[in-house]
Amino acid sequence: MKAIKIWLPAIFTLGLVISVFHVPLIQMWKKQDASATTASASTEAPPANLESPQDEEEVQSPPPPSREEGVSDLDGEDSNKVVEVVVEAPQAAEPPKSPEPSPKPPEATKGSDGLRQVTIGMYPNMHFSLGRFVVETNERLSVEFVNDDPQAQPHNLVFTKPGRRMKVFADMMRMGPRAVSSGYIPTKSRSILKSGDDVVAISLLNPGETGSVTFNAPEQPGAYPFACIYPGHQVSMYGVMHVVEDKANPNLPEEGNDSGIPPGWKDAKNAANGEGAESASSSVSQEADTVVRMFMPDSGPASIAVATPEGVHYCWDAGTMQLRYAWTGDFLDPSNHFAGNGDALARVPGHVVWRNNTARTEQGDRVFLGYRLEQGRPVFRWKMNGDVVEERIRPVAGALLEQRRTMAGGVEAVNLIEADPTLPRWYWSMDDTVRPTGHKPERLPAAGLVGRALPFREKGWKCGATVAEAGTIDLWCRELQGTPVLSFDHRDADRIQAVVLGVDSLGVRGGRAHSATSSREQKKRDGWTRLTVRWDANGTTVDAGGWSYASGSLPKGGIVIGGDDKVAFGGWIDEVRVWDRRLSDEELDA
Repeated sequence: MKAIKIWLPAIFTLGLVISVFHVPLIQMWKKQDASATTASASTEAPPANLESPQDEEEVQSPPPPSREEGVSDLDGEDSNKVVEVVVEAPQAAEPPKSPEPSPKPPEATKGSDGLRQVTIGMYPNMHFSLGRFVVETNERLSVEFVNDDPQAQPHNLVFTKPGRRMKVFADMMRMGPRAVSSGYIPTKSRSILKSGDDVVAISLLNPGETGSVTFNAPEQPGAYPFACIYPGHQVSMYGVMHVVEDKANPNLPEEGNDSGIPPGWKDAKNAANGEGAESASSSVSQEADTVVRMFMPDSGPASIAVATPEGVHYCWDAGTMQLRYAWTGDFLDPSNHFAGNGDALARVPGHVVWRNNTARTEQGDRVFLGYRLEQGRPVFRWKMNGDVVEERIRPVAGALLEQRRTMAGGVEAVNLIEADPTLPRWYWSMDDTVRPTGHKPERLPAAGLVGRALPFREKGWKCGATVAEAGTIDLWCRELQGTPVLSFDHRDADRIQAVVLGVDSLGVRGGRAHSATSSREQKKRDGWTRLTVRWDANGTTVDAGGWSYASGSLPKGGIVIGGDDKVAFGGWIDEVRVWDRRLSDEELDA
């Protein structure tokens, strides 16, 4: 019995140790056995075809399967990929680029591995350096896109099915804010070209970056467009890949008659001498105009901003071929545009002194041909009803600008543009396709009082306007929820801090305000309420929806639209105007 008492705990302890350590012991034994097997296998001769690391990489990377590029099935979640995209940032050690471009590489070469190499760069004035190239059906090729745009713009490269270039662009625009994360590539579009299950595209490249995509040419012959579909760039940045069965007999149209090559491409090719703006910046040349492609407020996505040495700047819309507005003072503040994903609007820090009040022209039969430089100033060119139109905009003595259009070699119209002293110091129509704040772009789906309106679902927007000694703020708003529609970025409790609107109420926060009274006729239209704040040395008045406040205090600091730094307005705002003087009722109503 004594022996049992001694051995029983010992046997129990031994069993516990085995149960705990038997798995690690077995795994260790298996590793030793596997390493012995590997060591034995390593004594065999290596495969003869692995002569270099490069060859080894090629063996391990088989080409993706190809399929007929006919009518595709509805793209699923697995299609959200871009084929073999490689993006290379510019090396820090390289010297800065010269404005004079180096000779463009040949359109296509054969690599040592037999892979067809196609290189596409940039010409000035928003054109690819390659208008078209030819490949055979099922040919394996690699397309490299070098974003050496002398105007320092971001670009992508997307191949589409025949005749579907603008359809792919429309699919991208319907993505709204989601397009930013995909590099402005609608990966689920049925119109985009695919190799296997992957879209044939190169995501958005910043200036100086390089991307590449490797794929099999389609099995079906045809004209397959390639384009940059970054908003506004599709106007002139496209070309065509001709897929043929026999490259020796491609049977292609003459280059001048090839509809896949954009109008003006040949001119851009002949003028590829590095002239034009190198970057979007607030610096202005003192010898020639500075020309910048940029998203501009109150203009279409294909906008061109021009600064003149005379100090008069203007915005020209290449989408509708119209002069939009002109301003004086500082040229551009593009910080929002370059701080984010290149989809935010630049800010006009100067004073807009003229606006085009005519309705926007529908593009219709107009085709933009780009611009050329004439003695350092741009000449905008487009086709209208088959005729080439050229427009020159120049500062002129005794007026603001001279706008001269010529057609078929003769003068069509000369228009003298004069400054309008009644224009507001700041103005936002809210008709743009992206949120003007720059920090979170958003499409504007709401129908506004005129055009579209901006939804405010976040904290207020510091619009850049500041309070002067006297001034007027006038705007329209909808969906009143008792939240601040307007505020000022200061902490002085003796000053007016915010204007709060409800469905049937008006309040002023901060300052020395009198009680609200019903005064003028209600300023409402189609469900929209008009809010007007006016001040000078005699005090401040606030009018909204038939209510009126009078205060002895004045606003101060920067103007915040659509809430304050803590609370969002929660409704819609349209047609915001700010003056540096107090307007009368008659001036407002006019």
